[in-house]
Amino acid sequence: MYIKLSNVLFVCNVLCISIFYCSPFKAVITVNSQNRIGQVNRHVLGYNLDCTADTSNKKGQKLQLDKIRTGSGIWSPEDATGDSLTTPFLKALKPANLRYPGGWVTAGYNWKKYIGMPGERGDILFGLNEFLLYAKLINAEPLFSISCYTGTADYNAEMIEYCNALADGKSRLAELRKAHGFSAPHDLIWLEIGNETYSGNHYVTMPHRKLTAEEYIDYARSLIIACKKRDPNIKLGIITRHFREADCDWNIKVLAGLGALTDFVTIHYYPLNNCEKLPEEQIMRACMAAGEQWEQKIIELRDLIEKYTDRKLPIAVTEYNVHFSKPGPDNKPYRFSLGAALFCADFVRIMEKKELRILLAQYYTLAGGWWGAVQKKGDTVQLNPAYYLFRLWAQHTGETLVQCFVASPGIGFEGVQDVFQSSGNSLVVSSLHIADCTKTYMPADDNESGYTAFLNNNGTYIIKINNITKKTYPKICTVKIPEGIHEGADYVIKYQARCVLETESDDAEIAIGVNDARGWDKTHSAIIMSEQLFKYKEWTSFQERFLTLSDAPGIEVVARIEPGSNPLSGSVEIRNLKIEVWRKTTFPAYRALTGLGSISADNNTLYLTVFNKHHKEAAQVDINTDFLWKNGKAWVVTGSSLGSIDDVSEKSYDMPKVKQPDRFQYTFPPHSMTVIELNK
Repeated sequence: MYIKLSNVLFVCNVLCISIFYCSPFKAVITVNSQNRIGQVNRHVLGYNLDCTADTSNKKGQKLQLDKIRTGSGIWSPEDATGDSLTTPFLKALKPANLRYPGGWVTAGYNWKKYIGMPGERGDILFGLNEFLLYAKLINAEPLFSISCYTGTADYNAEMIEYCNALADGKSRLAELRKAHGFSAPHDLIWLEIGNETYSGNHYVTMPHRKLTAEEYIDYARSLIIACKKRDPNIKLGIITRHFREADCDWNIKVLAGLGALTDFVTIHYYPLNNCEKLPEEQIMRACMAAGEQWEQKIIELRDLIEKYTDRKLPIAVTEYNVHFSKPGPDNKPYRFSLGAALFCADFVRIMEKKELRILLAQYYTLAGGWWGAVQKKGDTVQLNPAYYLFRLWAQHTGETLVQCFVASPGIGFEGVQDVFQSSGNSLVVSSLHIADCTKTYMPADDNESGYTAFLNNNGTYIIKINNITKKTYPKICTVKIPEGIHEGADYVIKYQARCVLETESDDAEIAIGVNDARGWDKTHSAIIMSEQLFKYKEWTSFQERFLTLSDAPGIEVVARIEPGSNPLSGSVEIRNLKIEVWRKTTFPAYRALTGLGSISADNNTLYLTVFNKHHKEAAQVDINTDFLWKNGKAWVVTGSSLGSIDDVSEKSYDMPKVKQPDRFQYTFPPHSMTVIELNK
């Protein structure tokens, strides 16, 4: 569905005008090669490696030996160098940086188990030194994610000395590195403190642990001081929370507590979590709508950083992709679809915007594993759609950004999961309702489960638990969507809570949860608040925003009481519960066509990168430029549909001669990425 846009409207650096058209739709691109915006940020073309597996006690997770033997197919242990089959393909992507160990396994990463001579490490043949060697081999700068759950701050800071100190006899750890075959320092610069630490240790170490924001602040502060002591040139980044609004409780506390010490802030972006059962055409269009909405999320985080740190800290997007964590119908791997790849590639364009302050970015993931753009299959290599798009970025982008205006129609989207409705010309956040929770509190006396719940005379809701031995989820209250809101709502939940246990268990979990009123089993829509509540014995304030499904009739607030190995007794208390109900945000109609212009260092080649995000129609585009070119070439990546996987390919064409090089027409196929390279 097309949306008629107002005559002149600037949204996200894209000029939108009213256009009346039939298929193919029409658009205009204007490139001013003399108006230089700044240097192209090559570091937004970074990648995660999936090449570490947990080797300690785990909870039902299989050890993946290929990750620690071959780095998921990128390393040859026999030759102690890059795999001869995959490395040429990876070099073609020109990765500016590589992140390691990457993902949830970071929590269990013990760096001293990943060093030493290969024969001394058991199955670990791709370790810390091999990662740093491989990064140099493909001319990428390494970024290391330090565990917050394995070892002390000082223990993990020793890794910096091992990697970076001179082997001149003054450092025991540098001499150890030399004995392992690496006499020269690795000059590791970028460090990230944790990986989604707010979600816990993912059971890669036992017992299960989950740091509070306050505990993370204490650990990160100690680590920063210890690392800077060993190498003042080290740059460390703190983590902020994804799958939440920017101003969630974790982010506010961490930014305020560590803003004066950190060098940068990291975030992960994954739209469309658990949506694989929805119609393919709908979720693929959602991929096209998500980019501009995620740009707004970066803006909100940027502003929050400045508010709570009083600094203009850069942002590192250390993971991004579409969160297709499960197969679709007939086991179709949507994670390898053209639609997912186009979202990621267009997100690179967005991250080039200087006002967003993006330091670097890393696609999840480079090779192997569940997500890899390159997959080694025996003696062959499978290249997934994202590979072709990132290769276009790598091989056909100039050195300097130039002004590029795209006059494009907008496309409406109905909204699904965490991709909001897109319509009209502007961002709309509508009316606020305050729910009266006291009318919907739910007293209970469940002798079988071992708890009672009641509202006392002071307005405090109390859950008494007595020798609970199994997971129990007492309902606290329900809130229905207010009348007049038909497309779903967002809920901001605020309260104070405390927990006093008479018995304790290291592997227990007590939290407050919020879920779709229809239940988790039917919707898989929920959040967890005030995790590890048993650590808060005094009244503590909490706040989170819950983004519901568009058809959610309301929400339930529940207590999550999950005893570990020991029975639990005590009380959970909540007061001053307030729930704000907001009509869902509506974003402007997303642009059917987006683009970016850049120019070579010698000013002789102009590059125009264009995304046609329409799911069906080609774009007939008038291109105006002050760059007087003589010959050119176009590279196009597309497939038969946004859901395509196997028929996605790259093709190239010579640009036809034109009478007026400052004005010419080009037709961009639907659901495609195109780079036009023009030469003087």
